[in-house]
Amino acid sequence: MVSTRLIEDHREAMAATEASDSVTQDILIEQLRGLELFLWFVRAPLENSGGRLSTADATTEQAAADQARRQP
Repeated sequence: MVSTRLIEDHREAMAATEASDSVTQDILIEQLRGLELFLWFVRAPLENSGGRLSTADATTEQAAADQARRQP
């Protein structure tokens, strides 16, 4: 998932700037907070009680949309 990789990249950059550039790290932390919140808003309605995405087996956007539509 693109957004998950973006969050991972932000975490790596945040760790890399910890000792050398606290201002950049603060900016990355704030961006990361927003990205994680956005991802939560997108994923929460599609997850079952075990945290598994109902669309995890989909290989296309259309298939994911169809699976999400069939959710109770």
